[in-house]
Amino acid sequence: MTNERPVLTERKPDERNRLNERTRPARFRFIPVAAVAVAMMAVGLLATSGCSDSERSSGVTASDSTTSTTAPGKRITAEQASRLADVLVANHDAGGARVRATIPYGRASFDLAGEIDWAKHIGRVTVTPTVDGTPETPFDIAFSPTLTFEEVPGLEQAMAARGRPGIRWVARALDPATSPLHLPLRLIDTAASTQRDNPVLLQSNGTTFAGTSRVGDVATEIYDTGRVRVWMGVDDRRTQRIEADLAATDSTATIDFDEFGPRVIDVPSDDEIVAYSEVADLYRELVGS
Repeated sequence: MTNERPVLTERKPDERNRLNERTRPARFRFIPVAAVAVAMMAVGLLATSGCSDSERSSGVTASDSTTSTTAPGKRITAEQASRLADVLVANHDAGGARVRATIPYGRASFDLAGEIDWAKHIGRVTVTPTVDGTPETPFDIAFSPTLTFEEVPGLEQAMAARGRPGIRWVARALDPATSPLHLPLRLIDTAASTQRDNPVLLQSNGTTFAGTSRVGDVATEIYDTGRVRVWMGVDDRRTQRIEADLAATDSTATIDFDEFGPRVIDVPSDDEIVAYSEVADLYRELVGS
């Protein structure tokens, strides 16, 4: 990996508590920054559009369509924008969800399965890499908006040989510019907020209606922000699926949410953690970056 920006320069007793307050994740060997940047710009439309000043400068007026639906491929109506604006709060109010995701990346793909606690913004997933059709060793990542604890296969044995037994996790900054895994983790976290989106801005930014479908047994409406598509439950207005385009690789990350409800996420204990800055060379050797 390149351009690592670890936030921990030494392992401190409160690292685990910092995760419980608001944590973050890590890992991936070969991600162009452009792929992440394009997708994150689109994600920002839903995650940060709740700004009252935007309503005055957006250019959307009362004369715009206010019908409840529009044809697929057309800009959303005011009523659709209002429904979509509820999705972040609806997710937050649910407390959390089960998460499953697939991230294709050239010859490799990554399957994620785990849970997110939107009340504390802490998540944990098991990542199963596959390269050329061959599964590699799964590992876990616990994450918050700013930090990740990554379980690194082989780390415990290597650290024991250095006289530090029991170390299984590497603490790193969550930075989508350095890891393709961090983009879906960021998407998972930012799918919920205590602040409702700005429906006027959603409409003026060109969000389109992409039709209706089902995710499992849930009827959904699909909304397209350009590089990110959101499947919103018709009845509960929660996010059932997110698709994010990775332009540099012409691939799409897919994230599904279900089994909504409060979660308690297990995070590693402090004596199992080492800061990335302490083991950067060993980390790169173990993960092949």
